[in-house]
Amino acid sequence: MRSVGHILIVYALNLAFFVSAFAAKHPNIIIVYVDDMGYGDASCLNPQAKFKTPTID
Repeated sequence: MRSVGHILIVYALNLAFFVSAFAAKHPNIIIVYVDDMGYGDASCLNPQAKFKTPTID
C-alpha cells in the first residue's frame, strides 16, 4: 500500500511539471506606457535615434 502512495505522488509531481512546461511556452507581453516619447524616439521610425530600441519596436 505504501508503494502505491509513492507511485501516486511521483505521478502527481510529473503531471505538475508537465503542465507547467506547456504553460511556459506562451509569450510574455509587457505594455509600456511612456510619458514623454515622440514619434522619432523609437529607432524603427528614426534610424539616427540616440538609443536603439530593437525589442520595443
